[in-house]
Amino acid sequence: MNSTDLDFFELYLTDFLQSDFPELLRKLSSSEIKTLLTVRASNATTAFENARREGLTVMAAQEVAIHSLVKGLDFSIYNFLHDTLEKEFKQIFETLAQQQRLVPILLSFCAPLNDFILQYEIDDTPTKQIRYSLIVNTLSQALAKVV
Repeated sequence: MNSTDLDFFELYLTDFLQSDFPELLRKLSSSEIKTLLTVRASNATTAFENARREGLTVMAAQEVAIHSLVKGLDFSIYNFLHDTLEKEFKQIFETLAQQQRLVPILLSFCAPLNDFILQYEIDDTPTKQIRYSLIVNTLSQALAKVV
């Protein structure tokens, strides 16, 4: 295992988690984060090496490794809230971003809305749009308290 590869994958995953899954990082201790990074980076390095041994190009092997690195990290409550706030409350979104209050406010909304958003995400029925409207309404009420 190449130490440079491991460092690359750890840095990649750290950046990915900080930008897309800050709510996950917030739940974990420092040692749990380090373990998560080390184990996933090691698995990604192994996936990269195996892909190269199988004859894949460097770019193709890197894609295999990145897929291995982020496997299971498909849906982020934080990203959902970020995108919804930007889409539905653009002016408030921009104001909070300028004031550097966006991230802490979104993180404070993650836990209370977690189950509700996950139910929305897995809903494959006509009620999905109703769930979305309820989430937007809940966000509106929560924003009124903090803005």
